[in-house]
Amino acid sequence: MTSPPPDRELGALQLQPFRGLHLSPAVTGRDLADVTLDPPALWDFAAMSGLAASSDHHVLRLLAPSLTGGSSAPETAAGWLASGALTAERSPGLYAWRWSSQGRSVVGVAGALPLPAPDVWPHEQVRPGLLAERATELGSGAVQAEPILLLYDGWQPLLDGTPEDDSPPLVEVQAPSGSHQVSAITEPESVAAVNAALAGSSLVVADGHHRFALLGGRGRPRTRAFVLVVDQPRSELTVGPIPRVAGDVDWEKVWSTPGARLVELAEDTEADFLAEGPSGRLRWVLGDPTRTVGLEMTPGAAAALGPGRSEPCGPISADICSLHAHLLPWWGVPPERVHYAHSWDSARTDAGARRGLAVAGRPPQLREVMAAARSGTLLPHKATSIAPKPRAGLLMLGDGLVGF
Repeated sequence: MTSPPPDRELGALQLQPFRGLHLSPAVTGRDLADVTLDPPALWDFAAMSGLAASSDHHVLRLLAPSLTGGSSAPETAAGWLASGALTAERSPGLYAWRWSSQGRSVVGVAGALPLPAPDVWPHEQVRPGLLAERATELGSGAVQAEPILLLYDGWQPLLDGTPEDDSPPLVEVQAPSGSHQVSAITEPESVAAVNAALAGSSLVVADGHHRFALLGGRGRPRTRAFVLVVDQPRSELTVGPIPRVAGDVDWEKVWSTPGARLVELAEDTEADFLAEGPSGRLRWVLGDPTRTVGLEMTPGAAAALGPGRSEPCGPISADICSLHAHLLPWWGVPPERVHYAHSWDSARTDAGARRGLAVAGRPPQLREVMAAARSGTLLPHKATSIAPKPRAGLLMLGDGLVGF
């Protein structure tokens, strides 16, 4: 374990209650499903701009103030509080969060995590450019409209028959992407039970690496992060690939890659090709709107393409690591021409628009991700997509607006 900076002291790992903020449909005149956000939508910047323009109270005005052209998140949230469009809970609490999507159910507990935090481990590297962008949007962190997702894998359930199990939910949404429900946990014994389960645990960051790095960064005043701790053994999470889109790639260059074995794939067989890869070999699927191709290489053949770019490599991220370190440079694709998509279909469509190709590698198992994080191994940026994620904007932390 690395030591904290000398000017920062680590406290015990625990979730602190806070006065949750949530939008009020009675005042906004909009259903919560229309003013909150399914996380995959965050990848579609054109759609986000349209969503923000369609409602004065869309959560995007807090998540991405620069995109919407409005005031800062704290200024906007303060105005919404004054008008009643945003409601603050009277009493601080933790929050039971349950959601389901595509037949998979997830349960967790949201709270405020004092930073820096002991035994909370990222699993992916952060990028300086994205850190700068997130810093602009996040500001001081006084308003956090989306939780950082953390993974807990302890034997004791985080929610084990709290006295408030039968209380009505604070917010509830039925959206095409799934159902979401948030309930308050305010009884001291219930809060203590959650923290008793967390005691002695180590948590892994599943989503929100850049926000976690910014909020806990050296030189920042002591702050709290809005986190949602997922009870992983009692949830149904999956780890999928995050497809890349490499712009302006010549297919002839791809087919001439030394040491590469390429095969045309039938529609909707890309996942099978990745899953069936032999041990010790690297595999990717490539595509555009007209075709899907499987590519297989040995690690030695990939490395022989040239020194390429330096990427953090671990045994569970070799496919994505080698893609960025060796294949993309050999194909003549600089980092600025690599984009990311939330699904294979959207990546193929984007590849057609950019005259390039979509690329996806094999995702690791969730247990491998957690073990790598705890060993200090960082996977490449966006090496995994851990799903399903909670809906953004259902609950928010506003330490800069309301008292603890």
